[in-house]
Amino acid sequence: MYDVSDVIVSVKCDSCLPVVFRVYDSDGNEYLDSQELECITQQMMSVAQYLGWDVTELKPILQDMLVELDDDADGQISLDEWIRGGRNTIPLRVLLGLETQILDDGQHQWRQKRFNRNAFCNRCLNVLNGFALSYQGLQCPFCKYTVHERCVERVPASCITTYVKSSRRSGKMSMDHHWTEGNCPGKCFKCGKAVKSNNCLTGLRCAWCQVTVHNKCATHMAPECNLGEHRELILPPVCISPAGGLDRKRDNSTPEAHRKRANSYVNFEGIPMQISPLRGTHPLAVFINPKSGGRQGARLLHKFQYLLNPRQVFNLGDGGPTPGLKFFQSVPDFRVLCCGGDGTVGWVLATIDKLQMKKPPPVAVLPLGE
Repeated sequence: MYDVSDVIVSVKCDSCLPVVFRVYDSDGNEYLDSQELECITQQMMSVAQYLGWDVTELKPILQDMLVELDDDADGQISLDEWIRGGRNTIPLRVLLGLETQILDDGQHQWRQKRFNRNAFCNRCLNVLNGFALSYQGLQCPFCKYTVHERCVERVPASCITTYVKSSRRSGKMSMDHHWTEGNCPGKCFKCGKAVKSNNCLTGLRCAWCQVTVHNKCATHMAPECNLGEHRELILPPVCISPAGGLDRKRDNSTPEAHRKRANSYVNFEGIPMQISPLRGTHPLAVFINPKSGGRQGARLLHKFQYLLNPRQVFNLGDGGPTPGLKFFQSVPDFRVLCCGGDGTVGWVLATIDKLQMKKPPPVAVLPLGE
């Protein structure tokens, strides 16, 4: 059985689908037959187990998903059917590893989710059965927006922003709450009463400060978000902006402008970016080996992407530690958290040494070895 995850790293989804097709098309006849589809099913089962899902009843669901790709019902899947189905079937892309990259701002990044209590779809407002053995829906790890598989193609681009697209906007060092409705049991930050979200889609939670409030209490909250208890470690969107739109005459006259230029690094799709951290903060750069510690690495990756700006969290399986360290190397007082085994920690430390930083950052280690 092939492990396609290493083949498709850093390639866009539309380009990956033909690659995946040819990996599994073992006889090269441009069709996937029943035996080849069984290999794909086994690969997706392995991924599901790695992610910690209950796979007791998952196999028939995956097989039905692949059968639906066979538009002409001839018992085999052509390349055109595979590409067309892959574009429209997000669970398939998730389990094949094609949904691992941070998408453009506002676009949700979906992962399959199994709930241990009643949950509700943010799109159609109907319940997702929270007690089934297999997964019930899809959830964005960045903002916790939750949907049925059937509703996902109709979801608006309403996810968080991770940076501002204009350097002029970066001068505003405050930001508003990003509320996601429902599936957020707990106590209301404003009135202190319980938010009962087991019977319907109700309650609001901010994706940045993790504050939970009743819908009616949200109107009495200040619109500005203070980033919550992790403020000192967060690099909010207002602190990351394109480096090319600055007024040079004004920049040359201020120490702040000089610091902004020093923090420029080509990072997002070839666009030079600048980082200007909030005063008194120590932004945290997190490096995670998702294959360390059994399934803990993959779970931690999604957890830190929710607690911090996703741009601060780096999957070491996607380019290693160099891109993240180069992005942060001119940021004053940044810190590093390395999540993995001994080899992972040594890799990050060796890269820090190789980059010859003027002031190497303090490094903390979260062991994930077997």
